[in-house]
Amino acid sequence: MEKFEGSEKALSYDEIVEIAAGWGVTLPREFIEFYVKNNGGYPPFDAIEGEEYVYAIDYFIPLGTIDRLIRDNVGQGVDIQGKVPFAADPADNVFVLSLAPEDYGSVYLFGHENDPGEGSSSAFICGSFTDFITGLTNEYQDE
Repeated sequence: MEKFEGSEKALSYDEIVEIAAGWGVTLPREFIEFYVKNNGGYPPFDAIEGEEYVYAIDYFIPLGTIDRLIRDNVGQGVDIQGKVPFAADPADNVFVLSLAPEDYGSVYLFGHENDPGEGSSSAFICGSFTDFITGLTNEYQDE
């Protein structure tokens, strides 16, 4: 896979494992290997083909930013519920990796509503990070 435009400083496998240990989690091997090669940035693709739909994708979140997001949320008492944000669509809806035992490695898209009082919605994208990466495509069609 090509290097992503705007990817941040490369991290080693061990550095990523250490960051995740600080969150109290174990990341899937394929997620770590991906971030060793591409620490965030803009992919040369505009979509992800999920199990049921094709979703627009804009960028992958650098690991340093993910770390700050998780630490800030946990520090404020927010339960991240075993979900690690790693990418976003053009509307800044967030793709998350589940680390919960019942669906470890699955990927979801968490959307936000215009009215903060309405909460958020989520959609199952695929069953693994590998499926997510292999589903990257330039086939997005805004209907």
